[in-house]
Amino acid sequence: MEDLMTLDFEVMWRDRTVGHIIMEHGDLLLNENYSEKIWENPFRLLKTARDVRSCLAERVICPERFDDDMKKAFGIDKWDVLSILKDTHGVDFDDFMWLRFKGEVLGWEDVKVRG
Repeated sequence: MEDLMTLDFEVMWRDRTVGHIIMEHGDLLLNENYSEKIWENPFRLLKTARDVRSCLAERVICPERFDDDMKKAFGIDKWDVLSILKDTHGVDFDDFMWLRFKGEVLGWEDVKVRG
């Protein structure tokens, strides 16, 4: 997960920003929480970049299920958390949390996977 050493993203709940994470060179520089609802921001209590990277890996398909069809669908030749996150924004069928990376102009309607 070397590619997850420098990141800047907002944690979103539908169209509301509920958190902001900045990591540089493997260090967690900022972890802000803007929500009182604990289920909206799973990153809120994380203290280290390692914890953030672990939480990010939970927002993508597991490596064991990343077969040739998945490689083709994502246009990559190996399981890579950041590449998958940039494509899926960490969207899950079970909640409304997603990630908006620095410089992106996206809303919930752009990333949601269900109607």
